[in-house]
Amino acid sequence: MRMRRYTALCCGLLVAGLTLPAFADNVLAEAKSQVAAAMLVPKTWAGPTSGPKAVAAQHLVLITDGTAQGAARFTRALQDAASAIGWQVSVRNIAGNAAALRMALEQAIIDQPHGIFIFGFDPTPAMAAMKAGAAVGVKFVGVESGSSAPDAKALPYFAKIGPSQDERARLAANAAITFRDGHAGAVILTDSSRPGDVHVARLIELQVRKCTSCKVLSVVDVSRNATVPVMKAQIKSLQQLYGSRWNVTLAPSDRYFRDFGAGLARLGLKAPDWPAGIAAGEGSAAALKRIAAQAGETATLARPLTIEAWQAIDEMNRALAGNDAASRFAMPALLVNSQNASDPALAGGTYDPALHYRHAYQMLWAK
Repeated sequence: MRMRRYTALCCGLLVAGLTLPAFADNVLAEAKSQVAAAMLVPKTWAGPTSGPKAVAAQHLVLITDGTAQGAARFTRALQDAASAIGWQVSVRNIAGNAAALRMALEQAIIDQPHGIFIFGFDPTPAMAAMKAGAAVGVKFVGVESGSSAPDAKALPYFAKIGPSQDERARLAANAAITFRDGHAGAVILTDSSRPGDVHVARLIELQVRKCTSCKVLSVVDVSRNATVPVMKAQIKSLQQLYGSRWNVTLAPSDRYFRDFGAGLARLGLKAPDWPAGIAAGEGSAAALKRIAAQAGETATLARPLTIEAWQAIDEMNRALAGNDAASRFAMPALLVNSQNASDPALAGGTYDPALHYRHAYQMLWAK
């Protein structure tokens, strides 16, 4: 593991008419406003109200990274939605590295399906194959897939569903700023073997640094699947280095916090003074339990995976019907902490608000 230490940078240039404290107050106020809005569970369905009736799709494929959080739940929901519209979707569940995912995508395109769903991985390395597929009429819908890197914009998606990496990182960072009332002493965890995590961690760092009264103490390279002894050793090292200055921990995924609570407890670090974890995704059932039990994780960004699955089917239907544009609907993720962890929308161990979206989509398809 490698650790980079950062020192605060002082700048003598201020925005005209602003003092440094006023700028800091402004950042904190904006963070609190975004966090408060992201914690609200919607009460009414705001999805599309028009669209094409169901088309007869003959050959559809879902390629999913089986190691991604929520992959199994999303797959089940997609198949349920496909059944409701009268389709069948074959599943290629790949649990492997980027090369294996790229190979699966290329093989699926060779079979020339009508449409391909991509869940949980960035297909940018297979962009050439995707473009070749698009050239012969294959439609692509991505869910929690792709990055915010400039070249990812060239991916031939008809629709891409789910919060962007920028949105996830900004919200997680603002949750940390709010959690420590503008005085976050942050350690950011990332995994150098996962480019997506590195990118999200960098975005988190940039957002935290906008808060001039906050500090990024270090960015730590540690596997998101680190063993308990490794995580405990890392936590002990951080505590020795930073002591009480370390008051919040950020990471791109819930997985970094699986054994985080045990490591904190071993050093006697407990709520509310602990450097609790805030994840930029994904709102797994285990993460929700940790938040409710104050077991190392204090907040996460929960994705509405079932809603995203039904939307994915609807977007594919629009593509196959010859629509020029996707629905543009975006169901926001929910920032979960101790204040809303018991909301009924999370009762099933996932974020699934009672918005009657299944009926709404079926009404569209039945026209």
